[in-house]
Amino acid sequence: MTLPPGTASGNQLLQQVAADIARRKQEETHRIVVQQSVLQRVEAFAALYEAPDTMSATGVVGAAASASGSSAADAVSAVAPAIPPGLLVQALVIPGEKTSQGLIIEAVAVPWFEIVNLMLRDQRAIYELNWRQWEELVAGAYRELGYEVELTGGSRDHGRDIVATLPGFLSIRIFDQVKRFDPHRVVRAEVVDAMIGTLEKYGSVSKGIITTTSRFAPGILKDERVQRYRPHRLELRAKDDTLAWLREVASKHNN
Repeated sequence: MTLPPGTASGNQLLQQVAADIARRKQEETHRIVVQQSVLQRVEAFAALYEAPDTMSATGVVGAAASASGSSAADAVSAVAPAIPPGLLVQALVIPGEKTSQGLIIEAVAVPWFEIVNLMLRDQRAIYELNWRQWEELVAGAYRELGYEVELTGGSRDHGRDIVATLPGFLSIRIFDQVKRFDPHRVVRAEVVDAMIGTLEKYGSVSKGIITTTSRFAPGILKDERVQRYRPHRLELRAKDDTLAWLREVASKHNN
């Protein structure tokens, strides 16, 4: 016999049904997140071993095993996400008010520190973050160093993803362009030229920085125009330099 919704037993039944639906939705969401994380992990693994874009996931694992001299079983286990799926979807920074150019960053969130520590232990985690997460990660680092930080957005960033300002009598203003590139993709001269053009346009900027997860094309550091700006007004922060900088920022917080 069907119980009327108004009765105590009917209400309990409705609550149980609602709880069951909520649980199933949560399980489905978790399954999707895990699938997405595994796909990102395979892409990151492919990037580390410079696998062709057309190679299948199985091919990526096989190539990784061959390149590293490990067994296929070890390579398969390595495809497991370096960053837990639940952590990967959490916010890295705490946003403030919107501006005409983007968003003010108020503070870093707890996952920022966890992800930085994972990267320092396992560099494969670098490529599990997308380009926007990397911008947030770098923006958070400036905020931890005491800068006022604005994270710009989209095509309106005018050659800078982050504007970091250290207030005071001798105020410091930094433009940072973040390039989340796979290891085999280098930052080319036109990107550096664009940053120099931005520095020339905005004379009040103390320094322009290009932060990347890869490296810079050969010859850039020897370019006469680049040499005129380095190191005081232009900094080219390659992957190893980026990790060293993040380590320094995180260590200051821990101390």
